Amino acid sequence: MPEADIIPFPLERRRPIGCPQCGTYSDVQQVGRLTWAWCDRHGVRWVVADRPLPGPAAFDRRRLRRMVEFLAEFTEVSLT
Repeated sequence: MPEADIIPFPLERRRPIGCPQCGTYSDVQQVGRLTWAWCDRHGVRWVVADRPLPGPAAFDRRRLRRMVEFLAEFTEVSLT
């Protein structure tokens, strides 16, 4: 896919890391370019950051698949 076809994720400022319901978070993990946080207590996930390049862990397909499957169980919320 040419870079001209990639639409940047709309994160122009630093995002809060806390759950919108309780203000805490269970953990944070980078999945590809996006860094996700989640709250086990409330079953929600949200994007904390969009990195210009994926980290080395993005190339571990097993880890990536486990994280995508794990995060799919949470409801995505927007903190905008």
